[in-house]
Amino acid sequence: MGLFSKTTDYNLILEKILDSKRFSANVKSLLLNMLYKIETSYSDYSAVKRISKSKDKTLEEIIIIISEYLESIKICEPGSEDSKLLKRHKVLGVTNELEKTALAYPTESALLYSIADIEPKYYYIENYIFKKEFQDILVTGNNLNILEMLEDFNGWSWNPKSAIDKDYISNLIYQNLIMLFGQDFLDTCKKSQSTDYDIIKVLRKNCRAYYNSLTEVIFIKNRNKRLENRIEKEITKLKEFQNSEKFLIKNKKKIDSVQKSIDKINSILDNELSLKKSYVIKNSKLKEENRIKDINTYSK
Repeated sequence: MGLFSKTTDYNLILEKILDSKRFSANVKSLLLNMLYKIETSYSDYSAVKRISKSKDKTLEEIIIIISEYLESIKICEPGSEDSKLLKRHKVLGVTNELEKTALAYPTESALLYSIADIEPKYYYIENYIFKKEFQDILVTGNNLNILEMLEDFNGWSWNPKSAIDKDYISNLIYQNLIMLFGQDFLDTCKKSQSTDYDIIKVLRKNCRAYYNSLTEVIFIKNRNKRLENRIEKEITKLKEFQNSEKFLIKNKKKIDSVQKSIDKINSILDNELSLKKSYVIKNSKLKEENRIKDINTYSK
């Protein structure tokens, strides 16, 4: 890391990097405040956390991500149109790795979350039934683990309150993996595409009991998520039904189409000649074994 070879004044290094970035003055100020808060409280945080990286390594990684992977940071106030996107996804920030952009609330925690989120992550897994789900858990766990330096730790203890609805299951799984393998191993898994750092492969070989428990937890987590999504959709439908006028306007085309079909069927049923004609046409399109035996059955 040549960037840090001559000085340990991380705030000065970050200031120089920010001078070359087209960030707003507010964003630059928040980033400097964020780094200062982490630097001043990290020793206490590390003592409580027990398993963590060195302060120097943590600060260097944050600065490198800002330098290499962020070109634009847009902040939005709560209640604004942009904030609705964050609220919908229940996150402090959303990022685009390809465009190197971030959208976040105007807080140090939100910017730290965005920094964690935009860092490239691989988590190579060769063969696992819940491969995508487990990779998502690792990404979420990584982000929450980094965020806890500002979001959870208040200087001497852990604060359970949060500005977002955290995925506590993903966080718990990630913390268990830290205790099993250490932070350095997980950081290598994040960047490596080698089968030697396939976490599932390592768990199957060395921690079979935990692997079985993990698979069961992911299965239940997915099932609960599907149920939650289904419940949300049903609640949305119920709210639409409660506003009958709005529901009718929204579904007018569908209602009109159904009504036309009903009117057409009624007109055929009311005319014996039309009914016979429709019956013959219908049967001509069916295979012999599936044909309707008589006009009365067709009418019903």
